[in-house]
Amino acid sequence: MKVYEAYEGDTFIATGTIKDIAAALGVSESRARAMANRGHSKYTVIEIGTRRQIYAYYFNDEFVTEGTMHQIAEVTGEQLVTLNFLSSNAAKKRNLTKTLIKLEGETMIVKRTHGAKFAPVPTNDERKEAIKVFKNVPVKPAEWKPSDYTRDLFEHTFRKWA
Repeated sequence: MKVYEAYEGDTFIATGTIKDIAAALGVSESRARAMANRGHSKYTVIEIGTRRQIYAYYFNDEFVTEGTMHQIAEVTGEQLVTLNFLSSNAAKKRNLTKTLIKLEGETMIVKRTHGAKFAPVPTNDERKEAIKVFKNVPVKPAEWKPSDYTRDLFEHTFRKWA
């Protein structure tokens, strides 16, 4: 959920979702959203980030860390897909060694990076590289043992090639 700040000139007015900003400014939600997207002569509405849920991560009933899913993924090395599954009802029904518990009422505002419209694309150095395993085994030639039908079909198909 996106979080915004509203200013009148240099005076701070409110922080919150578009609904909160609209209520503080006394305008409709669509007008507040238009102020954030296109600007306004009197008010300034700036997107400051997104509100993310805080989770607690447990492994074998021992507390490991807490934070947003992205923070937990960085600390534990788990994939976001796995963490999303661990937060689902299906994962709670199974007796798993890994547990992700949603902390009710705990959220964090994840700020946008240096005012950019989109987050920066990570470079190759920042991405986790897959480990490639090669096995050096010579390839043995296979012997072709077709059935009578397959051999006749093969000979009929390729008889003019020779």
